Amino acid sequence: MINYTVSWGKKKICVGGQAPILINQLVGCNGTSGVRECIEKIEMWELDNESPDIITDVSLRNDNEKKIWEYAVEKEQYIVGTVPIYTCCSKTNIEKN
Repeated sequence: MINYTVSWGKKKICVGGQAPILINQLVGCNGTSGVRECIEKIEMWELDNESPDIITDVSLRNDNEKKIWEYAVEKEQYIVGTVPIYTCCSKTNIEKN
């Protein structure tokens, strides 16, 4: 099997059939937690040898605070992912055709 090496900041990972398993930490803001709490979760890994390889921002809020993924990118030790933020309409804004 062919393996590839991918570099992301200071992190290098192997991708392919014989590659080791990567650990993904999901963090995100919702109605009860803010950016500060999520950043604290990321910071707790800095001194740990078993830190995740990937951090994915799964926030449900899109406010004016610094985004979690932006903070993780600055750390340069993680591969960073995001999920799209979708806007939903309430039933009162939906019209029947």
